[in-house]
Formats: sequence, C-alpha cells, structure tokens
Amino acid sequence: MKSFKLLGLFVPLLLLAVAFFSPIIDVKANPDPSATEQSLSQAASAVPDTVKTTFTKVYEDIKEGLTGLASGLKVGVTHVYAVLVKQQVVRSVTYVILYLILSITGIVLIRKSYNILKENDSDTEGLGIFLGIAGGVVTVIVLILFTFTIDNTVTGFLNPEYGAIKEIISFVSDKGR
Repeated sequence: MKSFKLLGLFVPLLLLAVAFFSPIIDVKANPDPSATEQSLSQAASAVPDTVKTTFTKVYEDIKEGLTGLASGLKVGVTHVYAVLVKQQVVRSVTYVILYLILSITGIVLIRKSYNILKENDSDTEGLGIFLGIAGGVVTVIVLILFTFTIDNTVTGFLNPEYGAIKEIISFVSDKGR
C-alpha cells in the first residue's frame, strides 16, 4: 500500500518536470534551413583552412545522410530533424520514468527486508535476506543505468538539438562503413 502512495507522489512530480521543461524544448516544426546554413557558413569563416576543409566535409556528409534518410522515408528533411529533436525528449522522459520505477522498487524491497529482519522471526529470515539482496541488486542496476545514461537524459531535456545532430552523425558514420 505504501508503494502506491509513493507512486502517487512521484507521478505528479514527473508531470511537473515535463511541464517545466516543455517551454525549454519547444521545437519548430519547420526550422529555416537557410538560417542554419548561414550560421554554419559564419562559423566556418572564423576557423583556419584545414579545419574549414574538415568542417565542410562533415557538413556535406551530414547533409547527405539526412537527405538520404528523408528521401527514404518520403518526408522532408526539416520534418526528419524535428522528429529527431522531439525523440531526444521522449528518450529522456523514458529514462526518468525508468529511474523512478527501479528506484522505488529497490527502496520498497530494502524496506520490506529491513522490516522482516527486524521482527527476528526465524521462519521469515530467509525471505528478508532474499528481499535485501534483491533490493541491493536493483539499486546497483539503477546506479549503473544512471551512470551510463545521465548525459543523454540531461541533453535530451536541455539541448535536444545536439542529441539529434549526434544521432544524424552516428547514422552517417554507420552508413559510410
């Protein structure tokens, strides 16, 4: 019963977090591609020639990959980019929900174990030890998951455009192999 109370506490907090971050991650459905090309051109003019050559090559590879992806899906490039940006937010929300569910599960198992072992009943001592170990394993899983996904989670909320560009670059580099 207590776990339902905890869940009732975390669901409004999650909704509050989504409502808070929604204005930050407002993505235009049709961003202006000429403005992007213009800002990239301005950035390219401020760097040495060797970097310009590399930058131009990477930019062309990204543009080619994104265009290929868009044509394969029969949609516009700007639509693909907007979808990829929104997907970064979806991925971040999914990670946060997973963190919460696993954390609550670990806490409930450890508290249940503590209460069982506190009773000093030899019949349920094995169950208490098992629940304590299971709670510890779940807690370790949460910590490992958190360690390896926190950068993507934060990026998805605060800078989803970067995550989308990273995904496009990954797609282009995998396509080139």
